[in-house]
Amino acid sequence: MKTNQAIQKKRTLGFILLTFVLSWSIGFFAMAQGITLDGLMGAESLEAGQLAGMAALSLYMWMPALGSILIRALTGQRFHEMKLSPRPRQNWKYDLLGWFAPFGFALTGTVSYFAFFSDRFDHFEHLKQLLGTVLGVSLEGLPAPVMGVLLLLAAAITTPLASLLSGPLGEELGWRGYLYPTLCAWMPRWKAMLVSGIVWGVWHTPLLVMGWDYGTGYSGYPVGGIAVMTLCTVCFGAFQCWLTDRSDNIWPSVLAHGALNVLFSFYLLGNNFCAAPYHPLLGAHPLTLLGGWTLIAAGWVVLVKTRSGWASDAPKT
Repeated sequence: MKTNQAIQKKRTLGFILLTFVLSWSIGFFAMAQGITLDGLMGAESLEAGQLAGMAALSLYMWMPALGSILIRALTGQRFHEMKLSPRPRQNWKYDLLGWFAPFGFALTGTVSYFAFFSDRFDHFEHLKQLLGTVLGVSLEGLPAPVMGVLLLLAAAITTPLASLLSGPLGEELGWRGYLYPTLCAWMPRWKAMLVSGIVWGVWHTPLLVMGWDYGTGYSGYPVGGIAVMTLCTVCFGAFQCWLTDRSDNIWPSVLAHGALNVLFSFYLLGNNFCAAPYHPLLGAHPLTLLGGWTLIAAGWVVLVKTRSGWASDAPKT
């Protein structure tokens, strides 16, 4: 048993090292090209170096998958253990829960935020102007409730495709497909949830330095952003680990990750739906302390319940 645990520890550390070297090399290259989110949002055109940086960043989310493939190849592990076999008949409820739970987290968190700060809600005006320009139509008279429903529908419809193509699959092949089950082989399940979430959060560091998710102008930059992101990845990751345990594959977690990413893109383009100045770590979107309170609470419940024996100590087979 001790020998097996020592092997699993080495595999865990090997995966983390490979993934961080691959990912952070891309991130540091993009930073060297002057890539920042604020700069991209206000730029009319990109220079050659910036284009190269953006092209490299498009691969960042796929490095956990590459890390898991490489460590499996180097250690002789079987590739059929990557939890890629979908089981829609058995797992349809977990697939749907992964797909739509992030919308519940986002909706309740955002409604709560603007219930306290109603003067900050811009009634989607910023996003309507942006989308109207892109689509070539006027959305000025569209009521906010209608706009909100349309955004939720658009996010729900695009989630499966975004999950496959925009990075969530690449991340989940690493985080829930390799790191989490490997950690479970040598530590209690709740600790594996916690540690995998911390690793996932810290992995975002180069992106947060470039301003993704929270920008660069807030007090405490970038340490505060890294801390808030890590809190959110621990809690959302615990929920995803639970989905992975119950379904014995990564697809519900991939859908959950994709849904959160699609939602965040709307918050980002819509200036967090705020008209007044706000602190980005306390904003309305679900990866903040206020807008994300339901996501944080759900993850905390999973961690506490798992520690108390709610989930089995052995992986589901």
